[in-house]
Amino acid sequence: MSRDKGGFYFIATILDIKIELPIDVTPTIRLERATDSQVDVISKSLELDMRAYYEEDCIKKNTTSSSYRFVPLPKEKWRYYIISFSGGNCDTHFLFSIADIVSPHLKSFLHYHTVEEFGVGEITGWASDAYGATAFSQQRLRNYIPKIFNQKSLEDLQRLFKKYNALDKNKHEGILRAIDFNTNLQRLPKLTNLPVLGFFVIIEMLLTHNPNDREIGDSLTHQIKTKIAFLSPRLDTPLNYLLFDSEIPPDKIWGALYEYRSCIAHGNHIDFTKGKLKILRNSDTAFEFLNAATRALLVHAIIEPDVINGLKPI
Repeated sequence: MSRDKGGFYFIATILDIKIELPIDVTPTIRLERATDSQVDVISKSLELDMRAYYEEDCIKKNTTSSSYRFVPLPKEKWRYYIISFSGGNCDTHFLFSIADIVSPHLKSFLHYHTVEEFGVGEITGWASDAYGATAFSQQRLRNYIPKIFNQKSLEDLQRLFKKYNALDKNKHEGILRAIDFNTNLQRLPKLTNLPVLGFFVIIEMLLTHNPNDREIGDSLTHQIKTKIAFLSPRLDTPLNYLLFDSEIPPDKIWGALYEYRSCIAHGNHIDFTKGKLKILRNSDTAFEFLNAATRALLVHAIIEPDVINGLKPI
């Protein structure tokens, strides 16, 4: 029989928390600052250069330079935060699936089981997510800048998690599968093109139906263009088309994005200097937009699942 009564997840996302801790996210899940003993355990599991994320400030040398300097923080200001839990960790696992689609996108690649509730007492076991850690550390410089977690962040997470738990496993099966797919997709390194294909898999899972005998590329592109145009005014987080030329209409941007997806899927040459792909500027800009758009659509699918289901057959 297991001795575990709880445990904790290390929050890998570097946070500047603006609310008083600890705080209950749900009756069995708590956000808090790691204790000294928990910090010792966590830091031993991190690569030496990753500890700087949480123990130092990253300060740009000047406004025109891309160089940074690192200033040690006093220990009481180290950014080691945890999500602790009571009982099994299943609910906490699902919480992170939702936390990763709502700002500031909490991630974790280390978790521990303890003999007492909420991560207290002897650690009886631990697990790490090597893929998740690799994907996180690839964006190292950007992730040095702490993300704000405030009262609104907490309320947004609580609201979305409550709505997620209310989804019907049969009626909203497609939405639940899309969320699960995104959880695994976010663990993939950005160095490959697989995440771009994955974003379109999720978008198509949420919005499109099988076009049957119609030409697949044009039919799916048309479905995505028209349905996103309908959903855009309803999204909690607006799609940031300003990443591209502000004079290019959204339907042309989505056409270019779908062309990019097709180039990857069919092994075609990718050239952002000409043709449709020129609209997208480069792979980083396209990735940033698609990642944010996919998350925004998933959030809306949780908030208005019946609207999303109603769009699929149209």
